[in-house]
Amino acid sequence: MSALHIAPDYSLTPAQVYKDMTLRYIARFQTLDLFRSCDLETCPPGFSSFVPDYASPKSESRLFTVHAHAGSQQSYVGTGDGGIVVRGVNVDGVCKVSPARKPLAVRTHEGDNHADIIATYRAWEPPGLMESPYPLGGTLLDAFVLLLSNGFCKDAYYDGHLPTFAESCDTFTACVWSGGDAELRTEPSHRAYVNELTSDRRGEVFFTTEKGYLGVSPASVKAGDVVAILAGASVPIVLRPQHTLDTRKYQIVGPCYIQGLMLGEGLLGSLPPGWMGVMHETRKWCFQTTDSALRTWEDPRLWSLPGHWQAHFCDIENKGESCQGACEIEYVRGARLADRWFLDMMSGERRREDPRLTIEGLEEGRVVLEAFELV
Repeated sequence: MSALHIAPDYSLTPAQVYKDMTLRYIARFQTLDLFRSCDLETCPPGFSSFVPDYASPKSESRLFTVHAHAGSQQSYVGTGDGGIVVRGVNVDGVCKVSPARKPLAVRTHEGDNHADIIATYRAWEPPGLMESPYPLGGTLLDAFVLLLSNGFCKDAYYDGHLPTFAESCDTFTACVWSGGDAELRTEPSHRAYVNELTSDRRGEVFFTTEKGYLGVSPASVKAGDVVAILAGASVPIVLRPQHTLDTRKYQIVGPCYIQGLMLGEGLLGSLPPGWMGVMHETRKWCFQTTDSALRTWEDPRLWSLPGHWQAHFCDIENKGESCQGACEIEYVRGARLADRWFLDMMSGERRREDPRLTIEGLEEGRVVLEAFELV
């Protein structure tokens, strides 16, 4: 709290205190990830939709941080009527929401409700699942298989308990598709994917967008809502238009997971062929060739650094003049990556964040951003 310069003021309402804290946090850390805890359905009276209710416990189903923002940062611009303006990309509109909401997993001595959860996924199966292409590449089946596990597979996360993508597809076909075989769900070869399907980390409602994207969200999404990728927000955010003849405003409905848009595709486009995003041992996202020959922090979709910026891999606290930006070979060892930081040679500023991923940097890279006024 001291870093945010917050002092107690008991004359303020909870709504005012929480809003002040939210805005100070955004301004200080240049991140919009607090929006992951927003929930329009349970938003208390008098609260702005972009202010989480910090008195209400949030479950894991509010979605883990991913990389939809591509590592970008931003603060906000205040409006005269208490709203804020943030920048991002309007990806698509929600057109259909499944009436079947996934139940929370329950495990007791008498058993579990895995069958009910699997039945919900059966109800979610989109038409043409086995033969249709997915708008963002690949097949609709592949997209649906990954969606149900929020993309958690060993190919990207490396964690030993996770299934590979191939194992996920096999288990889905055997145990989920069109009802599946309940007896197979406990088989060792299928258990890893079933565990992901029945974890409480999942979003609870399934929806599709006008372009055919598949999404899940713990929020009460409705047809007519829009999905936005906001710079500084690690997951897509569902917004509800509040437009009038004079203004275009939005309320935050809540976070969501959109298959194919969780690694910066909404801001920077698809990764080039032969590249994939993977979770580094430090729990940050890096990029790797599909043949595993190269791992790097550098997003292959980014343009060159501005001429007055240098990337460094030595100690950011090093004040010596000897390093001229050629420290990568010395500090990168095998598959492990050294932390990277950036030096502005004009001003002497040192920062850990990529200058290309600020709002100004994105616009210089010709990323077209829209302004969203949130209320």
